[in-house]
Amino acid sequence: MAALTTTAIAPGASYVGAWSIPVLARGHLDAISGGLWHAQGPSPVWFWLIFVLLGCLLAAWRLDRAALDIAVARALGVVLLIAIAAGGAARQLYGRPGVPSSEIILVAILAAFAALGIALTVLGRSGYLLQIVIAFVALWVGLELLPTLLHGFALTAGPPLLARVTSVVCLGGCADLVLLGVRSALRQPEGALPAR
Repeated sequence: MAALTTTAIAPGASYVGAWSIPVLARGHLDAISGGLWHAQGPSPVWFWLIFVLLGCLLAAWRLDRAALDIAVARALGVVLLIAIAAGGAARQLYGRPGVPSSEIILVAILAAFAALGIALTVLGRSGYLLQIVIAFVALWVGLELLPTLLHGFALTAGPPLLARVTSVVCLGGCADLVLLGVRSALRQPEGALPAR
Protein backbone atom coordinates (compact mmCIF):
# COMPACT_ATOMS: atom_id res chain seq x y z
CA MET A 1 0.00 0.00 0.00
CA ALA A 2 2.91 2.36 0.69
CA ALA A 3 3.91 2.08 -2.97
CA LEU A 4 0.60 3.65 -3.99
CA THR A 5 1.56 6.90 -2.25
CA THR A 6 4.29 7.46 -4.81
CA THR A 7 2.16 6.53 -7.82
CA ALA A 8 1.65 9.28 -10.38
CA ILE A 9 -1.86 9.47 -11.78
CA ALA A 10 -3.00 10.94 -15.06
CA PRO A 11 -4.62 14.39 -14.94
CA GLY A 12 -8.33 14.08 -14.32
CA ALA A 13 -8.05 10.50 -13.02
CA SER A 14 -9.03 9.64 -9.47
CA TYR A 15 -8.32 5.90 -9.15
CA VAL A 16 -4.76 5.30 -7.93
CA GLY A 17 -4.73 1.53 -7.62
CA ALA A 18 -5.70 -1.55 -5.65
CA TRP A 19 -4.22 -2.63 -2.33
CA SER A 20 -4.24 -5.88 -0.40
CA ILE A 21 -3.13 -6.83 3.12
CA PRO A 22 -2.65 -10.54 3.87
CA VAL A 23 -4.18 -11.71 7.17
CA LEU A 24 -4.31 -14.99 9.02
CA ALA A 25 -7.83 -15.60 10.38
CA ARG A 26 -8.68 -18.84 12.27
CA GLY A 27 -5.77 -20.62 10.69
CA HIS A 28 -6.67 -19.65 7.12
CA LEU A 29 -4.73 -17.21 5.00
CA ASP A 30 -6.97 -14.47 3.67
CA ALA A 31 -6.63 -10.85 2.59
CA ILE A 32 -8.24 -7.51 3.19
CA SER A 33 -8.31 -5.58 -0.07
CA GLY A 34 -9.66 -2.40 -1.52
CA GLY A 35 -8.90 0.51 -3.77
CA LEU A 36 -7.28 3.89 -3.30
CA TRP A 37 -8.76 7.03 -4.85
CA HIS A 38 -7.43 10.55 -4.97
CA ALA A 39 -9.72 13.56 -4.62
CA GLN A 40 -8.46 16.97 -5.66
CA GLY A 41 -8.92 19.61 -2.98
CA PRO A 42 -11.88 21.97 -3.43
CA SER A 43 -11.42 25.27 -5.16
CA PRO A 44 -10.46 28.31 -3.04
CA VAL A 45 -13.44 30.03 -4.68
CA TRP A 46 -15.57 28.59 -1.85
CA PHE A 47 -13.90 31.05 0.55
CA TRP A 48 -14.59 33.95 -1.82
CA LEU A 49 -18.30 33.15 -1.62
CA ILE A 50 -18.18 33.87 2.13
CA PHE A 51 -16.83 37.35 1.34
CA VAL A 52 -19.48 37.81 -1.36
CA LEU A 53 -22.18 37.21 1.28
CA LEU A 54 -20.53 39.80 3.53
CA GLY A 55 -20.29 42.25 0.61
CA CYS A 56 -24.00 41.86 -0.16
CA LEU A 57 -24.84 42.71 3.43
CA LEU A 58 -22.59 45.77 3.38
CA ALA A 59 -24.42 47.00 0.27
CA ALA A 60 -27.78 46.69 2.08
CA TRP A 61 -26.21 48.09 5.27
CA ARG A 62 -25.27 51.36 3.56
CA LEU A 63 -28.90 52.05 2.69
CA ASP A 64 -29.67 52.21 6.44
CA ARG A 65 -33.37 51.37 6.12
CA ALA A 66 -35.02 49.63 9.06
CA ALA A 67 -37.62 47.87 6.90
CA LEU A 68 -34.91 46.49 4.58
CA ASP A 69 -32.81 45.33 7.54
CA ILE A 70 -35.81 43.48 9.01
CA ALA A 71 -36.64 41.80 5.69
CA VAL A 72 -33.01 40.77 5.08
CA ALA A 73 -32.63 39.51 8.66
CA ARG A 74 -35.78 37.41 8.39
CA ALA A 75 -34.83 35.90 5.04
CA LEU A 76 -31.28 35.27 6.18
CA GLY A 77 -32.52 33.77 9.45
CA VAL A 78 -34.69 31.25 7.60
CA VAL A 79 -31.86 30.34 5.20
CA LEU A 80 -29.43 29.89 8.10
CA LEU A 81 -31.90 27.75 10.04
CA ILE A 82 -32.33 25.45 7.04
CA ALA A 83 -28.53 25.31 6.66
CA ILE A 84 -28.15 24.53 10.38
CA ALA A 85 -30.56 21.59 10.15
CA ALA A 86 -29.03 20.23 6.92
CA GLY A 87 -25.42 20.80 7.94
CA GLY A 88 -25.92 19.44 11.44
CA ALA A 89 -27.49 16.27 10.07
CA ALA A 90 -24.79 15.85 7.42
CA ARG A 91 -21.98 16.20 9.95
CA GLN A 92 -23.42 14.36 12.95
CA LEU A 93 -24.86 11.40 11.01
CA TYR A 94 -21.60 10.62 9.22
CA GLY A 95 -20.63 7.00 9.85
CA ARG A 96 -24.15 5.62 10.01
CA PRO A 97 -25.38 3.05 10.93
CA GLY A 98 -22.81 3.14 13.74
CA VAL A 99 -23.77 6.67 14.85
CA PRO A 100 -23.97 7.06 18.66
CA SER A 101 -27.36 7.96 20.09
CA SER A 102 -25.91 11.25 21.41
CA GLU A 103 -25.30 12.37 17.81
CA ILE A 104 -28.87 11.44 16.82
CA ILE A 105 -30.19 13.43 19.80
CA LEU A 106 -28.06 16.41 18.74
CA VAL A 107 -29.50 16.22 15.21
CA ALA A 108 -33.03 16.14 16.67
CA ILE A 109 -32.26 19.18 18.86
CA LEU A 110 -30.86 21.11 15.86
CA ALA A 111 -33.91 20.17 13.77
CA ALA A 112 -36.30 21.29 16.54
CA PHE A 113 -34.35 24.54 16.97
CA ALA A 114 -34.51 25.16 13.23
CA ALA A 115 -38.25 24.42 13.05
CA LEU A 116 -39.03 26.68 16.02
CA GLY A 117 -36.79 29.44 14.68
CA ILE A 118 -38.39 29.29 11.22
CA ALA A 119 -41.88 29.41 12.76
CA LEU A 120 -40.99 32.44 14.90
CA THR A 121 -39.28 34.19 11.99
CA VAL A 122 -42.12 33.60 9.54
CA LEU A 123 -44.65 34.80 12.12
CA GLY A 124 -42.57 37.95 12.66
CA ARG A 125 -41.80 37.09 16.29
CA SER A 126 -38.03 36.82 16.02
CA GLY A 127 -36.19 39.64 17.72
CA TYR A 128 -32.53 40.47 17.65
CA LEU A 129 -31.76 38.03 20.47
CA LEU A 130 -32.99 35.07 18.42
CA GLN A 131 -31.06 36.37 15.41
CA ILE A 132 -27.83 36.43 17.41
CA VAL A 133 -28.46 32.92 18.76
CA ILE A 134 -29.13 31.67 15.22
CA ALA A 135 -25.89 33.32 14.08
CA PHE A 136 -23.79 31.61 16.76
CA VAL A 137 -25.33 28.18 16.10
CA ALA A 138 -24.68 28.74 12.37
CA LEU A 139 -21.06 29.64 13.16
CA TRP A 140 -20.68 26.37 15.09
CA VAL A 141 -22.17 24.30 12.23
CA GLY A 142 -20.06 26.18 9.67
CA LEU A 143 -16.86 25.50 11.62
CA GLU A 144 -17.85 21.82 11.99
CA LEU A 145 -18.10 21.65 8.18
CA LEU A 146 -15.01 23.77 7.48
CA PRO A 147 -12.86 20.70 6.62
CA THR A 148 -15.13 20.11 3.61
CA LEU A 149 -13.79 23.39 2.17
CA LEU A 150 -10.19 22.32 2.74
CA HIS A 151 -10.05 18.66 1.70
CA GLY A 152 -11.05 16.69 -1.39
CA PHE A 153 -13.09 14.11 0.48
CA ALA A 154 -15.98 15.48 2.55
CA LEU A 155 -16.65 13.27 5.56
CA THR A 156 -20.37 13.92 5.78
CA ALA A 157 -23.55 11.89 5.49
CA GLY A 158 -24.64 13.90 2.45
CA PRO A 159 -23.08 14.91 -0.86
CA PRO A 160 -19.88 17.00 -0.63
CA LEU A 161 -21.47 19.83 -2.63
CA LEU A 162 -24.28 20.18 -0.09
CA ALA A 163 -21.81 20.18 2.81
CA ARG A 164 -19.66 22.87 1.16
CA VAL A 165 -22.64 25.09 0.31
CA THR A 166 -23.95 24.70 3.86
CA SER A 167 -20.58 25.62 5.33
CA VAL A 168 -20.28 28.74 3.15
CA VAL A 169 -23.85 29.83 3.95
CA CYS A 170 -23.33 29.31 7.69
CA LEU A 171 -19.94 31.04 7.86
CA GLY A 172 -20.90 33.99 5.65
CA GLY A 173 -24.45 34.35 6.93
CA CYS A 174 -23.63 34.20 10.63
CA ALA A 175 -21.56 37.40 10.50
CA ASP A 176 -24.31 39.09 8.47
CA LEU A 177 -27.03 38.12 10.95
CA VAL A 178 -24.98 39.29 13.95
CA LEU A 179 -24.47 42.70 12.33
CA LEU A 180 -28.18 42.98 11.53
CA GLY A 181 -29.10 41.87 15.05
CA VAL A 182 -26.78 44.42 16.64
CA ARG A 183 -28.14 47.19 14.43
CA SER A 184 -31.69 46.14 15.33
CA ALA A 185 -30.80 46.22 19.03
CA LEU A 186 -29.28 49.70 18.70
CA ARG A 187 -32.42 50.97 16.99
CA GLN A 188 -34.58 49.86 19.95
CA PRO A 189 -35.53 52.75 22.24
CA GLU A 190 -34.16 52.26 25.76
CA GLY A 191 -36.47 50.07 27.83
CA ALA A 192 -38.46 48.89 24.79
CA LEU A 193 -39.26 45.26 24.17
CA PRO A 194 -37.60 43.52 21.20
CA ALA A 195 -39.33 44.00 17.85
CA ARG A 196 -41.97 41.41 17.08
